[in-house]
Amino acid sequence: MINAQSKTAPRKPKNANLGVARLAKNDEFYTLYNDVEREVQHHRQHFQNKVVYCNADDPAWSNVWRFFHDRFDTYGLKRLVSTYHTPGGRSVCHVESRDEHGRPVTVNTPLDGDGDFRSPECVALLEAADIVCTNPPFSLFREYVALLMEKGKAFLVIGSQNAVSTKEVFPHIQANRLWLGITKATTFTTPDGSVKSVGTFWYTNLDHARRAEKIVMTRSYDGRYPSYDNFDAIECGKVANIPMDFDGVMGVPTTFLENYNPSQFEIVSITMRWSPLRNKTYEREPGTAPGEAHTLNGGATIKVKTAPVGKTPHRVGDSTYVKMFPRLLIRRKAA
Repeated sequence: MINAQSKTAPRKPKNANLGVARLAKNDEFYTLYNDVEREVQHHRQHFQNKVVYCNADDPAWSNVWRFFHDRFDTYGLKRLVSTYHTPGGRSVCHVESRDEHGRPVTVNTPLDGDGDFRSPECVALLEAADIVCTNPPFSLFREYVALLMEKGKAFLVIGSQNAVSTKEVFPHIQANRLWLGITKATTFTTPDGSVKSVGTFWYTNLDHARRAEKIVMTRSYDGRYPSYDNFDAIECGKVANIPMDFDGVMGVPTTFLENYNPSQFEIVSITMRWSPLRNKTYEREPGTAPGEAHTLNGGATIKVKTAPVGKTPHRVGDSTYVKMFPRLLIRRKAA
């Protein structure tokens, strides 16, 4: 398990010597302090007198932990707990609190195991916490979210933008059990000290004011919106293209969730292979292995005469199709 950390000194963090497989999964991204601050400040009211658990954070390096350490009193925390993964060794549980006189108290307790968030002792700490805030390993994000949901925890965590369209995460978004935070963390540092740009969202179930803001729609439906060939919906392409007077199902980019107001729109489905709204499949492409699904079956498609620039054309019989990036299928709610 990897810490939500940023390098603040030239030496390497304790957990830099990870296996090749783990590095290949791109788990080694350390969060910048200002990115933590920019997001968490919008949720300050939720942290008063709460036990905050950073279960992927070494206090020696984690900027998530460091932020809450710096704001312990101004945010009115009850307790700050952190654990982190130590591959092949024993880890430590770090706890900060205040005594009856308001003085800082720090207790470091060796764990029996390596600090993996899935271990029984870390799950027990999770169950005792009020709010979880961290940058969990991207390769385990779906499993991580599943654990948070199973335990009914409040959370504010960083994950890849691609997680939105996964079978494990999307149902929680659709059911309004999980939504996006207000800012994005896009710049991270890595074990070799380099800076990387990564598309991420803050995922949370802490309510915030932006969820009550409505999207201002200025376009009218003129019948010229393209329709999908394998989903009963129109393609909007951009949030700005959502028509104000169309009552059917519309496909929008997953970035729509940054402006999503559940009182204004309903999330009906998503254009993935497993979507129940998919109403057509395609034969496999010539030359592919027997039984291999056609590339088009992975998302929503539009029938075209000529493929737009940047889109790969796919021939099926006498027709040409292009596949869209994952689209949320939404419907406008009655006013």
